[in-house]
Amino acid sequence: MNEKKQNNDLIKEIIEKHFENMVDDILEHTETYYEALGAVSCIKGSKIPNITQLADCLGKAIRKRAMQQKST
Repeated sequence: MNEKKQNNDLIKEIIEKHFENMVDDILEHTETYYEALGAVSCIKGSKIPNITQLADCLGKAIRKRAMQQKST
């Protein structure tokens, strides 16, 4: 049981790392947070199942980074 929890925790860390890398990549390829949000909204028309949920999560993460940038 403990090994299963460790594996689940590791998988969670991997997913979170890749998600943050996606946000970083999006921001590196756009000039503004507004442009990044526009790019993310364009993927909602993709044929990938459940891509809308991913796009929503990416949008929230980009907005969060924009707010952190404003407050520092």
